[in-house]
Amino acid sequence: MKKVLFIAVLIFTALCARAQLFDGIEVGGGVHYAQQDDSGNVGLDIIATKSVAEWARLRMVAAVNGFVPNFDRYGVAMCGASVEAGTVYAFADFGLSWNPSAKPPAVGMAFDGGVGIKVSVAKSVKVYSELGIDRVGHGDRWRSTAAVKAGVLWCR
Repeated sequence: MKKVLFIAVLIFTALCARAQLFDGIEVGGGVHYAQQDDSGNVGLDIIATKSVAEWARLRMVAAVNGFVPNFDRYGVAMCGASVEAGTVYAFADFGLSWNPSAKPPAVGMAFDGGVGIKVSVAKSVKVYSELGIDRVGHGDRWRSTAAVKAGVLWCR
């Protein structure tokens, strides 16, 4: 009887942990317009967030800052956090960048931060917009790029 009770408690605990693990997840992506010096470009973002408190989320972001070869283009993979107050939030992320424009292509550090807004449009769908700036380094060369982003998130 003890073994059956132990197995039942173990299964119940695993199911509860699984349910909590996937609650509060948002996954989606969007487009952004990036400005660097006097040139503009259009890029893409993929984002996943997990709620860790009513007012805070962990973030994972993968992005390409532009597709037209008119400025220093790069891709980033970053993790960070956001602090929310209703529909408005502030975020900061840290990670790595890869710059194919560098000779040879270089891996460097990447930081970004900014503010955003998220609005529910359906039970499981939100739209978001962010205004941010990043700082990317490749060797001794550092570059900042400002961006305006808009996208869609699927929520659980």
